Amino acid sequence: FAYRVRDPVSVGRFESVLVPVIVAELAASRATFYDGGLGTEALRAIRLVNDTELHLAAGPVTLFDPGGFAGTALLADVPPGEERWLSYAVDVGVHVTLETAGVPERLTSVRLRGGLLETEYRLRVETTVRVASPDDARFLVVELPRRAGFDVVAPTPAPVETAAALRFGIALVAGEGAVPADEAIPTHATCDAGGACTLTVAFERTERRTLTLANVDAGRLLVFLENPDLDAGDRAVLEDVVALQQRLAQLARDVGDAQTRLDAVFRDQERVRQNMAALDRNSTLYRRYLADLEAQEDEVDVLDARLAALATERRGVQVELDRLIEGLGDGD
Repeated sequence: FAYRVRDPVSVGRFESVLVPVIVAELAASRATFYDGGLGTEALRAIRLVNDTELHLAAGPVTLFDPGGFAGTALLADVPPGEERWLSYAVDVGVHVTLETAGVPERLTSVRLRGGLLETEYRLRVETTVRVASPDDARFLVVELPRRAGFDVVAPTPAPVETAAALRFGIALVAGEGAVPADEAIPTHATCDAGGACTLTVAFERTERRTLTLANVDAGRLLVFLENPDLDAGDRAVLEDVVALQQRLAQLARDVGDAQTRLDAVFRDQERVRQNMAALDRNSTLYRRYLADLEAQEDEVDVLDARLAALATERRGVQVELDRLIEGLGDGD
């Protein structure tokens, strides 16, 4: 950029001169500015709009208000038509704190595509802005970093967006007086003077996940079945899969119970045989132990038969489940 001085200036040898190149009135509005990305104190600031046709070069700025000197700030380059926020002093009357917390994800959609489950989850993060309001009126601009992939769903209206941040407006009201506001920043909350208030900013995004149906257990499928928007055909298939998986789980428990009982019988038989080795074969106790062994052998036969039947049933149910899932792969 370049500046052209309208009136010629003559500078003699060994002389210097200060030449004003811009003498203009610019639009500006006063506010308190809080940068949530830095987490510093709230600052008194002005929003400066370059509504001239000239480029405002970067450099130091001295600010005055009706009471005199207000502070100093650093101005970045401001091309014509753009704006900048200039913070020049700590606003000791305003205290701002942030709290950010994630909300448990919410299942919003389930679809069955062949042997795959396509799911959609809604992820939500909430940032709570807590403000201790001063006794006099302010307009507070809170700047929060953008979250990649997230949309702002609350509050409304939508915040002002920059390349890296979002700006929200909070009106701090003093008595019945007018609230100073910045027309470029919408008001998202209003606080009474001398009190405290909060503004909750909610960020949401949708995350899509694909699962192989054969690798999803019955417990998780039951959660998917709770989705009210699930297609009726998909629901019927998932219910069949859940029923077969639950049957397999029950058969596995039955096998475990039978095997546990069989192991206990074997241990008891070993104890009885050790005791019999020390007894006279004609004694009453020996004959009693012998009868116990015969009864245990009968129970072992029953348990062996039950384990074999359970194994056969498990294979059959597993084959049925595998065929059901494999058949889904032939669809769309």
